[in-house]
Amino acid sequence: MAIIDPDTGEKWTPTNLDDTQQGNVSLEYALVFSKNVPSVDLFRRLGAKNVVAWARKLGFSTKIFADDALALGASCSRLDEMARAFTLFARNGAWWPRPAGKDKSWVYVRRIVDRNGNAVEDNTVAEDPRLDTAARYDRVAVLSGVEPAQAIPTRAAFLTSHLLQREVEYGFANVLRATEMKAAGKTGTSSATHDTWFIAYTSKFTTLVWMGDDKKSAPSASSTPRT
Repeated sequence: MAIIDPDTGEKWTPTNLDDTQQGNVSLEYALVFSKNVPSVDLFRRLGAKNVVAWARKLGFSTKIFADDALALGASCSRLDEMARAFTLFARNGAWWPRPAGKDKSWVYVRRIVDRNGNAVEDNTVAEDPRLDTAARYDRVAVLSGVEPAQAIPTRAAFLTSHLLQREVEYGFANVLRATEMKAAGKTGTSSATHDTWFIAYTSKFTTLVWMGDDKKSAPSASSTPRT
């Protein structure tokens, strides 16, 4: 299996992190232990157009280079879009419920109150754990009858969460595993570990951590990371 570099035309053969091929494994095993060869194989089976279409459904707006290297994360993405996509898995594929006329995909301002405590802008949902009882009732009334738009099928989101839970249970997320918290997540690295990240979510929160070097002057695994 060879990948052609779109810039140089050079061919190279993908290997796993431990320099093995190991392509004939289950999807669960490949995801949990970040196997590159099965990722490229799956990408080719699905087709670049389908992969890009799913990325757009999950809310990615950055430029996507739809070549084989995309299977290994060659296209850049923003941290907020990564967090949004993984949160969709936690929400069974649904966007946030929003009143009519408001964007259904993403908000950056949670809540604004005036000096008297009255909400001027409120994008919270009733299950927000930081709301008091009165505010929760208010959100129930405002969002009553509002059905959140579905980004991806519920079944696809559920199965993805199931696989990502296996990553926490058996994969490289040993620190999170030690907490015994019920969570799902995924590790990620770029070439020579210039970038490393981990994203995880529970039923209430999504957290993403990135360490790396924008100038790619040194691998983060061999020196103090810049965040």
